[in-house]
Amino acid sequence: VLDIPFRKYFGLKLKYKTLNQKSIFSGGFGQRIDMNIKKQSNLFNGFMKLDIDLGITHFGKRSRVYYLNPIEMVPNKFYEKDNSSPQDITFVNTKIVANVSSFTVGFEWYNIHQIIIGYLENGGSNPINIYPGIPGTGKQISLIIKWRFND
Repeated sequence: VLDIPFRKYFGLKLKYKTLNQKSIFSGGFGQRIDMNIKKQSNLFNGFMKLDIDLGITHFGKRSRVYYLNPIEMVPNKFYEKDNSSPQDITFVNTKIVANVSSFTVGFEWYNIHQIIIGYLENGGSNPINIYPGIPGTGKQISLIIKWRFND
């Protein structure tokens, strides 16, 4: 893990992890690379705090040996005749959060690639398939609203 603060309100975090992709514990992923960029700003004379977070996660060197069954939570072995290596997977996520006093509002976008394809192709989708038998990974947009009352 490499955590680099560039300035007081800006930071970069890098993680690199290698795994044995033929192990039942790796899920078939040989490497994982995470990059996270954070920016914090104070607006309106410091009354509003704005946090922006951009994260990129890459799963590479995949294999088709084992995968974890998400329902039964047991490892399964692939018995397909297709021995080709699956494509690498990259997720891009971002979050924007504004805080004013005790009120917080924000948005989170998970898997931005799928969101952009959906808008460009009029609702079309090209989900990322991680394992057979598991539905493809799509997109998610979350709205964050918090209001803390001080009694």
